[in-house]
Amino acid sequence: MNTNTTSVKSRIAVIGLSVLILYAVISILGTSPAPAAGNGPPAQPVLVVNPPASPVPVVQQGGVTVANSAASPVPVRAVDSSTAQPVARGGAASSSTGIGPVVDLYTVPAGKLLVIEQVSARLAVVPGRKVLAVTLRNLNGGSPFASGDLTLLPVFTGLSEPRNLPRTDRWVVSQSVKYYVAAEDHVIADFTQDLFDSDAFIFCSFSGYLVDAP
Repeated sequence: MNTNTTSVKSRIAVIGLSVLILYAVISILGTSPAPAAGNGPPAQPVLVVNPPASPVPVVQQGGVTVANSAASPVPVRAVDSSTAQPVARGGAASSSTGIGPVVDLYTVPAGKLLVIEQVSARLAVVPGRKVLAVTLRNLNGGSPFASGDLTLLPVFTGLSEPRNLPRTDRWVVSQSVKYYVAAEDHVIADFTQDLFDSDAFIFCSFSGYLVDAP
């Protein structure tokens, strides 16, 4: 056998083996690994169905800006009227002794909180007298949820008609308020004029609602 021929064949085999090894290395280095799971949003929408008793915990980061237009306002709910029970009461009182009359309006039931939203009053006094204020008072108002006295300013509407004898000056009050009266507390109304020395009359009413006491 020719020695040169054997040497050439050996070189060809070595070169071929080297090419195969190089191709295998390039193939391994060129293979991209599978991407690891990240913290970004999922590829598909996720629907979370939790009952109101078990809401999904949410941690606020930064401020919140609500930019709804007037045509699409954000829905809100009054937390103090979710179980509201409407209430409206009125009463009248008069006096001929020079002492201001007092209207006994309402006693709040046990376990309830009264929220008064509207107060109205009509008053009649001797011509020339000035009604300075109408006051809604919360007797026994020691609860932290109760309001103090509420003073309202009346408006003079003129002298009564001649057929109403004796003639009187008429004053009125009509005002939207937010006045709280605690359970078992008592609501009365009275008024103050520049001088109590003759007949006086008041009719006062309110409207609002009851909710369960906090």
